Amino acid sequence: MFKWIVENRQWLFSGIGITAALGLIKLFIWARSQKPRTLAETPALAARQSASLGTGPKPTTPTGNEIAITVDDSPPFQREQIGKNYIGLMISWPIIFYSLTRLPNGRYIVGLAYGAETWGAKITVNVNIDDYPRLKTAPTPSSDDKNKPLVHGWIEGEIVRCGFGGMEIKPNKLEFFD
Repeated sequence: MFKWIVENRQWLFSGIGITAALGLIKLFIWARSQKPRTLAETPALAARQSASLGTGPKPTTPTGNEIAITVDDSPPFQREQIGKNYIGLMISWPIIFYSLTRLPNGRYIVGLAYGAETWGAKITVNVNIDDYPRLKTAPTPSSDDKNKPLVHGWIEGEIVRCGFGGMEIKPNKLEFFD
């Protein structure tokens, strides 16, 4: 090895050799840091893949984000009426668990976001926590901890309130994958 370095020192220590060596090292470090993604590790990906293959639930249109953008981008005095146009719409969407708030009557308001990330349209549902035991231990996403796992799921139901800042859905089906 040392003999090869001595014989090839001019090429090795020129700009091309150093650049190539550093590139190989960086590629090796990057490849080792990549975590394999399997369907078991990424339930939201599994739901999207099954929907695209026609083997699972299919998201309805308009999407939660399309509705939120339509309402939020409307002139202020028209937002209420535009939101009312979506009341009664039956939906089937992927969601992310966002927050949990206890109500005085023992029920809970569950905060959700549309899609696979927390920046999606804000959705709330009013549930009995005993029907969804996964929510009792679900972590809430925060900007402080990027490594905190997200709880993905799927909701089917009817929009009962829609306006600036989000919507409320009466769920027929609410599932959490992880």
